[in-house]
Amino acid sequence: MPEVATRPGSSADPNAVRSEFHHSHLPKLATAGWIEYDSETKTVRYKSRTEAIRSALQRTMDERDRIRVAYDGQLPRLGSR
Repeated sequence: MPEVATRPGSSADPNAVRSEFHHSHLPKLATAGWIEYDSETKTVRYKSRTEAIRSALQRTMDERDRIRVAYDGQLPRLGSR
C-alpha cells in the first residue's frame, strides 16, 4: 500500500477520507459555487467559473483605471505646492 500523507489527527483510512470528503469538502465546494453536488446520488459536476473570474478581473481593472485617472488629476495640484 502506498504511503499517504496525513495531517495530524486525521485518518488515512479510505472510508474515513471518503466520508470527510462527502460530508465536508464537497458541500463546501458546492456552497462556494465551484461544483454541483448531489449528496443523495453522490454525483459531482464541475461548474465553470470562467465568466465570474473574467467579471471580477474586469471590475478590478476598471477600479485601477478609475484610481489612476483620479491620481493623475491630482498631480498638477501636488506639483504646485
